Amino acid sequence: MGPRILVVVLVPPDILKRLLQELRGRYPGARVTALAGTGEPRREPDADSGTDEYLHWGSLGARALVSEIRERRYDLLVVAHGRDYYRKLTYWKAVALAVASRARGKLFCEDGKLGSQRVAIDQLATFSAGVGALTGAVFRKWQHAVLVSSYVAAMGLLLLPVLIGIAVTDLADWLSGARGRASRSARPGQQN
Repeated sequence: MGPRILVVVLVPPDILKRLLQELRGRYPGARVTALAGTGEPRREPDADSGTDEYLHWGSLGARALVSEIRERRYDLLVVAHGRDYYRKLTYWKAVALAVASRARGKLFCEDGKLGSQRVAIDQLATFSAGVGALTGAVFRKWQHAVLVSSYVAAMGLLLLPVLIGIAVTDLADWLSGARGRASRSARPGQQN
């Protein structure tokens, strides 16, 4: 029997179909289960998408879903997502599910592209293969956030001399007493 693969589906059906063809090419004889957010749970093979089993994300509660996935002991968990999903809660739920699943290997496929990512069948038995894949995927997602934050910080540094100039001017004005004279001269009819 080949490896058991769970595909968390966050992509349209045509992209899923292409990804499943690639997975079946890399892992012949694999039993593939698709977990998607829409549709009805089906235990029979789905000829349209190429899955052996199709589950609905909402068919079970969160704890029951994690328990079900752990009991099935998947060898490989694949999160197929769009590149616009990094800011969506759904993507981070899928990442949490990947962590909680205890699957021995994990792949994160942006736009449903398997690309050069590969987890060898013999590596699926090792814990480090899954941890390495998960760490790499999370690092790639946060790398973008770090770059954006660095850009915003650099732009903020350009304003620093202006803010320092304003603070020095206000401090000099206060020390020279110009504020006090300006406020007294602004009141008509008062004698000094």
